[in-house]
Amino acid sequence: DTYVSTSGTSFSTPLLASASALLLQIHPHLTPTELIQRMKLSANNRTSPNNTYGWGKPDLTVAPARIDSTTYIYFLSAGWNLVSFPIYPPSDFRFANQIDDYYWYDGSSYRTTIEPTPGKGYFVLIEEAGMDTVSGTPLETAELDLEPGWNLVGAGAYLIPRNSLDISPLEIYQYSTRERRYKISDGLGPTKGYWLLMLEPAVYTITGGM
Repeated sequence: DTYVSTSGTSFSTPLLASASALLLQIHPHLTPTELIQRMKLSANNRTSPNNTYGWGKPDLTVAPARIDSTTYIYFLSAGWNLVSFPIYPPSDFRFANQIDDYYWYDGSSYRTTIEPTPGKGYFVLIEEAGMDTVSGTPLETAELDLEPGWNLVGAGAYLIPRNSLDISPLEIYQYSTRERRYKISDGLGPTKGYWLLMLEPAVYTITGGM
């Protein structure tokens, strides 16, 4: 009649099985090997897997995102969403239920634009929750100059764990529309936007994954 906190493979196995089922609902064409690879690429220890922690925890908010180098899936909630683009979207692109323009942060205030670019993070207001597929020109690399303080950035084609970043942010936060709060993030994943707190200037490079 009580709940306790514990750990072990007996519980991680059904969790991964259910995560695999969700991923196959979105990408039913995936072979078992391709599905496992998707899981690994979204895991928070993928750059240094070991016998203790394995590949880490897969992130089911980013594992289904990439279809190929030109197309990504976005899962949007009603309200404000923090997004980014691992591709160059079509000119004047808007999500199906988007209200108003894209909002980005210039280091001191918010500004609006109608043409988002890779490397930056954007707030978008969505009227009704849903899934959008966005296609555009493949991205090779993009660079963004970061300043001391808070920076709103985007992500590349795959999840990059925090310990693999070529920059050293003091904090990484992601906005949860469903919970209406910011959450500490283990890394940067495709289609999502993030707040980075920097202590010194840096150049942030994202990779599109051709």
